[in-house]
Amino acid sequence: MAKLKTQRISVDGVERGELQFKIDINVGKDGTFTTTLPKDIATLFDAAGVKMQRNNLGNLGYFAHSTCDGLEQKVKEAAAEYMSREMTSERIIIKYCIKTRCSYAMKKNGEICPNPSEEWTGMGYGIGEDHDPFNFWRLGNVNINATNNSSFGFQIYAQPFVRRDYKYKSGKTKTEYTRMQYGGSVADEALKNGYYLRWLQSVPCISMPDGADEEELDYSENVCEFFVTMIKSICNLNEKIKDFLKPEAIQMIADKKMKLLG
Repeated sequence: MAKLKTQRISVDGVERGELQFKIDINVGKDGTFTTTLPKDIATLFDAAGVKMQRNNLGNLGYFAHSTCDGLEQKVKEAAAEYMSREMTSERIIIKYCIKTRCSYAMKKNGEICPNPSEEWTGMGYGIGEDHDPFNFWRLGNVNINATNNSSFGFQIYAQPFVRRDYKYKSGKTKTEYTRMQYGGSVADEALKNGYYLRWLQSVPCISMPDGADEEELDYSENVCEFFVTMIKSICNLNEKIKDFLKPEAIQMIADKKMKLLG
């Protein structure tokens, strides 16, 4: 297999602009012309659902044809398919994650207990006939137990994004998310009119909890207000307790039977 030449490929697209890249065209002893796309281009095409073969080394983006012009045409057709996507939806969404870590039991009057033993709940617990179905371990949405201990706590993440859905000629669909500051006119207009959206967008030091699965909701001011209120509640809690975390402060509060959160 001998290299014949390097060819520049250029394809125009309405939504994407112009795509340019170079390919090395090789010719085999049997007169077959071949090329393998650059890795970054092949990755883009594959994500868009463009069908491609692999070469002998397993690299995606292999093309072959009996003529050099035919080979270039096949590559251009693949590029044109990649460029053909049509935006089917554009809207603002809120990506969020709420994690609670806790483990406890509860009496029927709503009082929280450290565990569901009869000593604390006054109800039977276990698998026997005396077990009360109301009496069981109550958990947050992060699983903790005797063999998987954790500190108790509450975590929240919420940030707005522009979501755009695309459809390609191949039939494949793809969703892309863009931060609001790069979201174009749809983001600018929403930020101009949405107070709680701007509030949420303006929180700089927030990220997804490690290993968490994010959810999403379509944007509305009510949804944003919900998350803003949750974030403010954590900040208000911090304001109440941040100056009373040293042993001497806790001892003083305990001796005077003061309530930080009451």
